[in-house]
Amino acid sequence: MHNNQTPRPWSNNIGFTLIELVVVIIIIGTLAVIAAPKFINLQKEAKIAMLLSAKSSLHMANQLVQIKAKLQDQDKINATTFNIDTDSDGIKDVIGYFGLIKYVISARELSGLNNELLISKHYGGSANGLPYFLIYFADSTPSPSNQCFIEVYYPNQDNANIRYQLVDQDC
Repeated sequence: MHNNQTPRPWSNNIGFTLIELVVVIIIIGTLAVIAAPKFINLQKEAKIAMLLSAKSSLHMANQLVQIKAKLQDQDKINATTFNIDTDSDGIKDVIGYFGLIKYVISARELSGLNNELLISKHYGGSANGLPYFLIYFADSTPSPSNQCFIEVYYPNQDNANIRYQLVDQDC
């Protein structure tokens, strides 16, 4: 018996042609070029939002301490020992700096920062004009080459405002 059927042209073809593969690669590359910057920008926006939230938390904690310090006549003192009772239990909980939180441990506890964020004194020391505190991500310590943090500037006297500066060049 002789088989007179002609083979179908696609029946022997297994896989894709080079043109089909090139077209798919171009489409994937185009999508990557469009999507990657948006994804990276979302990450930056999320980091900035976390820093701003931490700033608000520290600000609220300082307002609480400042109110308590005024009520206890401790708002004009740069204390060296615990001098402000924040929870009205009769025990002084915080060392004040003109009615503000003076040390990192108290600032971290009272502001309720999560484990992703840290607060510390400025890496350049405590010279005049430098921030009092920095709020930053635990996995990226602030430095001149890593600029993603909040600077917290305390006033040099009582009854002055705290100033905050977002530094987001490397977020």
